[in-house]
Amino acid sequence: MKILVISPSWVGDAVIAQSLYKNLRENDSSVSLDVLAPSWTLPIISRMPEVSNAILLPFRHGELSLRYRWKFGKGFLNKNYEWVIVLPNSLKSSIVPWATNISKRTGWLGEFRYFFLNDVSRLIKKDHPLMVQRFCALANNFEPIGDKFTFPSLKINSGNLELIGKGFALNLNQETLILCPGAEFGPAKRWPAQNYASIANHYLSRNKQIILLGSQKDIQVCKQIESNINPKETEYFFNLCGKTSLEDAVDILSMGLVVSNDSGLMHVAAAVNSKQVALFGPTDPEFTPPLNKNSKIIRKITGYSKVRQGSGEEGYHPSLQRIFFEEVVDVIDELLNRNQIPT
Repeated sequence: MKILVISPSWVGDAVIAQSLYKNLRENDSSVSLDVLAPSWTLPIISRMPEVSNAILLPFRHGELSLRYRWKFGKGFLNKNYEWVIVLPNSLKSSIVPWATNISKRTGWLGEFRYFFLNDVSRLIKKDHPLMVQRFCALANNFEPIGDKFTFPSLKINSGNLELIGKGFALNLNQETLILCPGAEFGPAKRWPAQNYASIANHYLSRNKQIILLGSQKDIQVCKQIESNINPKETEYFFNLCGKTSLEDAVDILSMGLVVSNDSGLMHVAAAVNSKQVALFGPTDPEFTPPLNKNSKIIRKITGYSKVRQGSGEEGYHPSLQRIFFEEVVDVIDELLNRNQIPT
């Protein structure tokens, strides 16, 4: 069977979607699986062996262009797909599948998509509390799957990691902490920068290698952390924020223990089975936790909030400010002393 999947736009969601791809392959090893995705998630999808072809979806994030989407979808008329699965719940994400005229077009009802999809169901959230369960249920006649899903597992390119190590003078054999202090929507989802600096200084004093990792959007917060590093402890400190590709980040995150906010890199770290500490604020780990047996979550509140600007100093969310340096160190030390749990 030849299947087309419309991928989510967020990096973390694109990682989670690999569980669906694994389930499809487990159900039928002969499946040919193509994924239609925006440019910024293609490096992630390229590390998924279950995907036969990653196809560029040529639209900017949030761009409607409904007529162009319809024309783009018409280009798939002769691709011989038997099934298309639509992971996003938006109306615009259903336009391309509709235009392809693929016989089976599956997705949650979302934004009133009865006309565009012909295999739909209304989502009952309590039956599918996790995002990964919602994705995988689309290949299971919308039935709840419970824990019958496989964790994402991105391929590591050891050759690329060696090149990265040489390029930045990293020691690939030294015990390493990778700190990912960024998050979408700014400081409301971030643990304060000073706390990350304190973690870095603490472990630099214990001869650990520290790597800061993030996108161009995270350069400012990483510079803030770097400015607070003990000048006597900089030999093994590396600020790589904005200096690497997303594909490089996959390999770097496999090097050691990861400390991060709820972010795309948190999900990437989970998918390379790194030990990790995930710091959650207003977003809900009951919906999108790191899918990793080697992860520990620290959070001070329950429920979910759409807050985009925290009420604390510098826009931080108060719940994240209540996560103290000492308890994060305790969790890090516990994980460092624990044997790796296989995926």
